Amino acid sequence: MQPYLQVNLLGEFSVRWGNVVLVDSSVRVNKNMELFALLLISSQHPLSNEQLMQALWEGEAVNPSGALKNAVYSLRRILQELVPDVSFILTTGQQYQLNPDIPIQADFVRFSQLYDQLQQNGVSVSSQLELGRQALRICKGEFLPSLASRPWILPYNSRIMGEYLSIVCRVANILLREHDTESAREAFSMCSQAALLSPHYDELYPCLFSAMQQLEMRTAVINYYPIVLELCYNQHSKPVPRLVRQVYQWATDSNLGQQEDLMRIRMDFAETAREEQPMQGAYFCDYDSLRHMHHILARNCARNGTILVILLVSVSPKRNLSFARQELLSAMVALRNIMRCTLRKDDIFCQFSRFQYVGLLSMADFENRYVLQKRLEQAIVNDPELKNYDVEIAFTQPDPIF
Repeated sequence: MQPYLQVNLLGEFSVRWGNVVLVDSSVRVNKNMELFALLLISSQHPLSNEQLMQALWEGEAVNPSGALKNAVYSLRRILQELVPDVSFILTTGQQYQLNPDIPIQADFVRFSQLYDQLQQNGVSVSSQLELGRQALRICKGEFLPSLASRPWILPYNSRIMGEYLSIVCRVANILLREHDTESAREAFSMCSQAALLSPHYDELYPCLFSAMQQLEMRTAVINYYPIVLELCYNQHSKPVPRLVRQVYQWATDSNLGQQEDLMRIRMDFAETAREEQPMQGAYFCDYDSLRHMHHILARNCARNGTILVILLVSVSPKRNLSFARQELLSAMVALRNIMRCTLRKDDIFCQFSRFQYVGLLSMADFENRYVLQKRLEQAIVNDPELKNYDVEIAFTQPDPIF
């Protein structure tokens, strides 16, 4: 039997010539092997020097012409050592090509052939199912994953991934119409795998959620729904597919509209927190917000048996110095950072005037202010931005309980 090149590019990069391994999937892909991959993909068409240099280096090499010659020479030497009696790469003028007389069986070619057969009119449901299963057994992952970041790979990967996702949805829909456990499990497995490879392909989720419903996976539906919700609303700016909403309502057995609104509110809060300021340290706000929060904090202190104290921190220049606008701004920014890091997470403060910050602090005992005052004073002394300024710290007596 005549040997042939067995080429696998879906989920790995491996090449065999009969029993001889030319490319091991576990070996790091260098420029020689990348060149080999490009020639294998374009086996029916010769590639010019310019095409190869543009694809493989894109300005990375100082002398791409010399780098290409070295890569071709090295690749030929490696292949000849493994299979001495076969010339795998041919040169014609300024072009390179895989020897057209060498038979090839490539997984990505067979996969696309099966996809094309599925698109033909008049294919029976049973044939669609068989063709789809064959294609999914072949497609074990991304196209050339070890080279996925290379620009020349992207069009191939995009096409293969589009065909793969289309087949998954078609096969899953056929299986789900059977309404039996084994078919639902198969649909769930293939949809879950596809969602890992391409989580932004929202057409997968109706199939995935239908499979989970047939398998009575209520907890999985509840846990997965926020992911789809975030994908649709925040990334694609579109509503969640109706079927996904219905399955979620089945799983929660509650009012879906309220649950969805609550989820969106939580996402809005989380996004606002990430955009405005980090969660660690005291909360910095404007003075109007501080005034409104004073009432809430006072009520909380009344319930908890704590006291509410107002903190005032003032900046003034040391003797024989005058305020310079930019220096004062830098000093106030430095002081704000000190207060944010030194005060506690439950404390709130704002800028009261050009030279002052005011804060609201809840304390178990008024004497605790001295501990906080010492921490602030120590941090202020150690900050070079405040070396030319005096900083005064004052506390009010506790607010009366409402």
